Amino acid sequence: MTTTSAAVWRIESAGGARFVEVLPDGTYVADPDTERAVTRFTGRPVEIAPMGTAYTPTGPDDRVWLFLLARYVMPAPVTVHGDPPDIPQVPAGEPGTVH
Repeated sequence: MTTTSAAVWRIESAGGARFVEVLPDGTYVADPDTERAVTRFTGRPVEIAPMGTAYTPTGPDDRVWLFLLARYVMPAPVTVHGDPPDIPQVPAGEPGTVH
Protein backbone atom coordinates (compact mmCIF):
# COMPACT_ATOMS: atom_id res chain seq x y z
CA MET A 1 0.00 0.00 0.00
CA THR A 2 1.30 3.49 -0.75
CA THR A 3 0.63 6.93 0.62
CA THR A 4 -2.56 8.59 -0.50
CA SER A 5 -2.00 11.83 -2.39
CA ALA A 6 -3.37 13.80 0.55
CA ALA A 7 -1.10 12.28 3.23
CA VAL A 8 1.68 14.26 4.90
CA TRP A 9 3.41 11.04 5.96
CA ARG A 10 2.74 7.35 6.30
CA ILE A 11 4.58 4.62 8.15
CA GLU A 12 3.72 1.01 7.35
CA SER A 13 4.85 -2.52 8.09
CA ALA A 14 5.97 -4.89 5.37
CA GLY A 15 3.01 -5.53 3.11
CA GLY A 16 1.12 -2.52 4.50
CA ALA A 17 -1.11 -4.43 6.91
CA ARG A 18 -0.08 -2.17 9.82
CA PHE A 19 0.01 1.57 9.13
CA VAL A 20 -0.49 5.11 10.36
CA GLU A 21 -1.15 7.89 7.87
CA VAL A 22 -1.25 11.56 8.89
CA LEU A 23 -3.33 13.92 6.78
CA PRO A 24 -2.72 17.66 6.21
CA ASP A 25 -5.42 18.66 8.70
CA GLY A 26 -3.50 16.81 11.47
CA THR A 27 -5.89 13.88 11.72
CA TYR A 28 -4.65 10.37 11.16
CA VAL A 29 -5.94 7.00 10.03
CA ALA A 30 -4.54 3.66 11.18
CA ASP A 31 -5.25 -0.01 10.88
CA PRO A 32 -7.33 -1.46 13.76
CA ASP A 33 -4.37 -3.07 15.60
CA THR A 34 -2.30 0.12 15.51
CA GLU A 35 -5.33 2.21 16.52
CA ARG A 36 -5.77 -0.02 19.60
CA ALA A 37 -2.09 0.52 20.47
CA VAL A 38 -2.48 4.30 20.13
CA THR A 39 -5.47 4.18 22.47
CA ARG A 40 -3.64 1.94 24.96
CA PHE A 41 -0.48 4.09 25.03
CA THR A 42 -2.09 7.56 24.87
CA GLY A 43 -0.29 9.97 27.17
CA ARG A 44 2.54 7.54 27.95
CA PRO A 45 6.18 8.11 26.99
CA VAL A 46 7.64 6.05 24.16
CA GLU A 47 11.32 5.20 23.66
CA ILE A 48 13.30 7.17 21.08
CA ALA A 49 15.90 4.41 20.97
CA PRO A 50 15.99 0.96 22.56
CA MET A 51 17.20 1.17 26.15
CA GLY A 52 17.37 4.93 25.75
CA THR A 53 15.62 8.18 26.36
CA ALA A 54 11.84 8.23 26.23
CA TYR A 55 9.79 10.89 24.45
CA THR A 56 6.86 12.23 26.48
CA PRO A 57 3.92 13.44 24.38
CA THR A 58 3.18 17.16 24.51
CA GLY A 59 -0.56 16.65 24.02
CA PRO A 60 -3.19 14.66 22.16
CA ASP A 61 -2.11 15.99 18.74
CA ASP A 62 1.63 15.28 19.11
CA ARG A 63 2.61 13.71 15.79
CA VAL A 64 6.23 13.05 16.85
CA TRP A 65 4.83 10.80 19.58
CA LEU A 66 2.47 9.13 17.10
CA PHE A 67 5.35 8.43 14.70
CA LEU A 68 7.57 7.00 17.46
CA LEU A 69 4.72 4.88 18.81
CA ALA A 70 3.95 3.50 15.35
CA ARG A 71 7.62 2.50 14.96
CA TYR A 72 7.50 0.92 18.43
CA VAL A 73 4.37 -1.21 17.93
CA MET A 74 4.80 -2.23 14.28
CA PRO A 75 6.81 -5.32 13.38
CA ALA A 76 10.01 -4.49 11.51
CA PRO A 77 10.83 -3.69 8.84
CA VAL A 78 8.78 -0.53 8.36
CA THR A 79 8.67 1.86 5.43
CA VAL A 80 8.17 5.61 5.76
CA HIS A 81 6.62 7.68 2.98
CA GLY A 82 6.25 11.44 2.76
CA ASP A 83 7.64 13.96 5.26
CA PRO A 84 7.67 12.45 8.77
CA PRO A 85 8.24 14.65 11.83
CA ASP A 86 11.74 15.44 13.05
CA ILE A 87 12.75 13.16 15.92
CA PRO A 88 14.48 14.81 18.89
CA GLN A 89 18.14 13.91 19.20
CA VAL A 90 19.22 11.91 22.20
CA PRO A 91 21.93 13.94 23.95
CA ALA A 92 25.34 12.34 24.09
CA GLY A 93 26.47 11.70 27.63
CA GLU A 94 29.82 12.16 29.21
CA PRO A 95 31.93 9.00 29.22
CA GLY A 96 30.79 6.79 32.08
CA THR A 97 27.43 8.57 32.43
CA VAL A 98 24.30 6.45 32.59
CA HIS A 99 21.09 8.02 31.25
